[in-house]
Amino acid sequence: MKEGKAQATIFIILAISIVTIIGIFFLVKSSDTDQFNIDTSRVYSFTESCIKQTATEIIYDVGEQGGYYFAPEPRTSSGIPYYNSKNLPPKIETIEKEISLYTKEKLPFCTKNFLNFNDLTIKQGEIEVTTKIKDDEIIINTIYPIQIEKDGSTAYLRDFNDIQIPIRLGTIKKAVDEIAINQRNKEGICLDCLINVTEKYDLYIDMTDFEEGIVIFIKDKQSIIDEEKFLFIFATEVDPIE
Repeated sequence: MKEGKAQATIFIILAISIVTIIGIFFLVKSSDTDQFNIDTSRVYSFTESCIKQTATEIIYDVGEQGGYYFAPEPRTSSGIPYYNSKNLPPKIETIEKEISLYTKEKLPFCTKNFLNFNDLTIKQGEIEVTTKIKDDEIIINTIYPIQIEKDGSTAYLRDFNDIQIPIRLGTIKKAVDEIAINQRNKEGICLDCLINVTEKYDLYIDMTDFEEGIVIFIKDKQSIIDEEKFLFIFATEVDPIE
């Protein structure tokens, strides 16, 4: 009788031990999974931040080159393009392509192959960037295939969508188009036209004379990121280009 009780006690102890071991296993496994999810979120947040930072830098560069990253001819000796009724500013789709192309090219300089994540194995695929310019903001959508591995676990990231950059480039572009068209048959800048444009779109305009013509700076008090004002810069000749 005592032997039966002893065997039963042993079985109970073994069962409790097995349950305890299984519980510890799943607790550790759950902890590992939670940590891996945290690591994946870190990579996502880092990548998203890099996309926004890089796109913003490109947008500022494009603004300072009249809608291009590298302005085509005709342009000033300092690379600022000329616009007037015969030499119109680029279409909105062209500016979107410029932003997308150079954001794609410059993005790896920000992520730096994820070298800061030395506890993870990260593989990258080909990047694709699309840009949508709206009146009050710019939307960046990016496909960036990323494979993350750690301790036998694997996660995949790909889509970084609807990154909003609060620059009124669509509105500024409309103002630039109107200024260029208003240069038709004008020998010099139409000051009344500039005043009308600034009031219509709530913008500020500065001008600088130089030997090659006039440089126009469009400023927007609503388009400021990290205390840096966004500028759209282009030139126009006193006499329209023939």
